Amino acid sequence: MSDPVLEDRRRRASDDKARAESALAERGEAARILAGDLRFRPDALDVELRARRNDELHNRRDALLAEAGVALADQESALKAQRDLVPRNRQVYRELADDELPIDRADATRREGVADAESQRQQAAVTEAEREANEAVALRDAAKTRKDLLAVLADALDTLAPITEEGATAAETSTIVPFAGSDEDARRVQTGVSGALKTAATRFTETERHLGDLVNALRQYATRTQFEAAGSLREVITTGDAADVGRRAGELAEQHHVRAAVLREDLKAISLDQEILVTDLAGQVRRVLDLLKKVPATSQMDRSLGGWGGKSFLTIAFDDISGAPDELARRVSAEVDAIVARGGIPDGLATLKKAVHAAVPGGFKVKVLKPTVDLREERVPVSAMAKWSGGEKLTAAVVLYCIIARLRARNRTRELFSNSSGALILDNPLGKASYVGFLALQRRVAEALGVQLLYTTAVRDLKAVGTFPNVIRCRNFAPAGSDRGFVAAVERVGEAHGKPIDGLVSAARVVRLEPDAPEDQAEPEGALREPGSGAEHDVVA
Repeated sequence: MSDPVLEDRRRRASDDKARAESALAERGEAARILAGDLRFRPDALDVELRARRNDELHNRRDALLAEAGVALADQESALKAQRDLVPRNRQVYRELADDELPIDRADATRREGVADAESQRQQAAVTEAEREANEAVALRDAAKTRKDLLAVLADALDTLAPITEEGATAAETSTIVPFAGSDEDARRVQTGVSGALKTAATRFTETERHLGDLVNALRQYATRTQFEAAGSLREVITTGDAADVGRRAGELAEQHHVRAAVLREDLKAISLDQEILVTDLAGQVRRVLDLLKKVPATSQMDRSLGGWGGKSFLTIAFDDISGAPDELARRVSAEVDAIVARGGIPDGLATLKKAVHAAVPGGFKVKVLKPTVDLREERVPVSAMAKWSGGEKLTAAVVLYCIIARLRARNRTRELFSNSSGALILDNPLGKASYVGFLALQRRVAEALGVQLLYTTAVRDLKAVGTFPNVIRCRNFAPAGSDRGFVAAVERVGEAHGKPIDGLVSAARVVRLEPDAPEDQAEPEGALREPGSGAEHDVVA
């Protein structure tokens, strides 16, 4: 905005101020003091009340001014009548005209009586005119006093809240009723209204400050990260104007009530879903615990296994809670709540494991029989397996698999065939553990538990391989023109086939019989290749 415009506005504001101060000075010191007092009263903050009271006082003042004007007109009329009846240049005594002279004494007495009656009449008229004039002056003075009072009251309301042409609608103006009380009533009402406005202004200021504090507290509460999903509802509170938030508090509260109702329904549905999940998961945990309780009986060794006979290879001790379904559901529910709090979608098996551990907070104490050739009973914690040899670990792993296979077979609704727990294929176990005693132990336990063991190996340890009754030599080959590979059995040996492996050549020595024999001697027909030199593999069972 340019400087000339600002200067013009400043000049006009200065002129308005000067005119206002001049008008206030004309009212006198009392009016100035009253105006200063009314200026800071809280009544000025209610625009509608100020407009209504100002119009009432203005209408009352106009009515009184009209009454004063009528009184002044009546006074002037009375004074004129008085002047007409009593001229200023009248003669108390005057000379009588010749035709007015009495003829005789009786005529003079008659004329004197008529004159006295006329004089009394005129004196009465003069007295009445003086009375009316005095009343008119009193009415004028009262009207002026009342006019001054109403002017002070109206100016007080004007000082509190100047009413512009746009301040009140036509409907509001038409409903204004003129004040019908006395001057003292008007003064008392004005004082009461001013006090009420002051009290209202004080309460408004306190309420506005309290509202600001509440809006600030609401904003701090709404900025928490847990309400980020609130979207537009949160944005209105955190970024909107404080006054606008205060005015729309009811509307915003209603929107949040609606949102809260929707969320409660969602939470109710989620709670039902969670209850279903907890019930199902608790059932799964109960089945797992029941399965773990069956492990010792399922892992009981056959009587033919010497020192292990009748003993449980695997024992699991834990606090069984499956008989208390309510407590089990409570522990599982707590774990589900913890999983939900961490976020993400966990794997089903991982969730079941967590639920099982939550149901048994004391943990599981697992012990196994340590494999020995003489089947001596030596039960150790499962954690001690880390220090075992390769053969001991392999033997324990085979036994554990056989136990799991039997447990699984017993829990199936339809077994493959009687006394069978399936088959176990081992990938080159002889590369790590080829001790014949452990191999025999593995086969005995597997046979007792109804598991068929299949060992695959490329190691030419004939002593270890020779312990198996069924050995199948296999070879890889690929047909010409094809990208597919096959494994074919090329030889079957072992006790099951009447070809003991003990008769095979395990080593050969080349001897020169003639000095001039060729240096290149053919490899004896029965010699074996070094391990890994060919593509042959043995499958033993």
